[in-house]
Formats: sequence, structure tokens, C-alpha cells
Amino acid sequence: DGESTYSLAPPKAPKPPKPPPPTEHDYAREEADGGAAWASLPAEHRSAIDGLLLARLQAKKSRQWEAADAMRSQLNELGVYVDDGRKVYKLLGKEELSDAYTRDPADDSCVVLNATDEATLVGRLSARRQAQRSRDYAGADAIRDELRAVARQGGCSIVFDDRKHTYRFTTLAGAPGGKRSRDEEGGAAERSRLDRELADHRGGGGGGGGGGSD
Repeated sequence: DGESTYSLAPPKAPKPPKPPPPTEHDYAREEADGGAAWASLPAEHRSAIDGLLLARLQAKKSRQWEAADAMRSQLNELGVYVDDGRKVYKLLGKEELSDAYTRDPADDSCVVLNATDEATLVGRLSARRQAQRSRDYAGADAIRDELRAVARQGGCSIVFDDRKHTYRFTTLAGAPGGKRSRDEEGGAAERSRLDRELADHRGGGGGGGGGGSD
């Protein structure tokens, strides 16, 4: 202002454009039969699998995690196992497809799952079984520990029956508003019975020592 002059600052460099969304997925297909199972699929089935893999990749890059998890469940329904760590996918055999887990009908824990959480849980259990079949026991144990940690955060525990391919929940002791399991109820009843017997024994002993005071 003192010299009545001005200067122009150089324009800021424009931000680089965002990279376009991927047009192809980057998952490799694992084949134990030389590709015979893949080749035997109808063309529309193969196209649907490739389309889901691509759409899931795009959802993950956009941080749409719930959508990505839903697509993983769809791929599982089509018989496709996805290993994100190794960036591979493969078709499951008939024996592996029979490994889908369901909730134990005897589960009386009153734990309620919404459709998304249930699909995620079943997908993780399927991934755990697949890891076991691949002898990746460390990976299977990691998934087991992950599911148990999530259940503990909700005030319950989760129990798997790998022979029957079922899962169930039990309420942790001390959880607010939780329903006690049959074992916990039985233990509480036994403790109550012992307390009553001890009280009766003490009462009887006191009465005998005070007799003849008249």
C-alpha cells in the first residue's frame, strides 16, 4: 500500500484427477483340476462371478464395507471362496459346499442378529472351514478368535460345532439383562440348596445348646 503496487501470485497447481474405478478385478483363480470345473460352468455363471468380484473390488475402494461383505456372501452362495489376503478365488467342491453353517435350533440365548450380521458370520465360518481344509490352522484360529472377540463385545460367547456345522450363542455370566444358560441355572440352584441346608444345620445346633434354660 505504501508504494501503491501489487503483485500476482502464481496459480495453484490443479489437483490430480482421481484414478478411474477399476474395470477388471485383480483376483487370480486357483485351480486344482486344471480349470475343468471353471470351464464346465455356464458362460452366464462365469460372467456373474467376474462381475461380483469387480463390483466388490470397487465397493472396497470406495470404503463401502457392508456392500462388499454382502457381495462376498453372494459369491459364497455361487460356490466361490475368496481369499483377500492372497488375492485369489476358487470354486468350492461339493464337499466344501456342504460346509455352510446354520444356527443351532437349540440355541436359547435370545441373541438376535440382523440379516447382514448373520451373512457376515456365516461367511467367516465358511472361511474358517476352508482354512482348515487348506491346513491353514493359524488362519482358522485367527478367525475363531476374531468371532469370539466380537461376541464378547456383545455380552455373549459363540460356540461352533464343526461336526454338525452349526453355531450357537451363550450369554456370559454377569452380562446385564442376559439370560443364564442351563448350566448356570443348575449351579445357582445347587448353591441355593446348600445354603438352605447350612442354615438349617446352624439353626438346629443353636436350639440344642439353649435347651433347659427354664
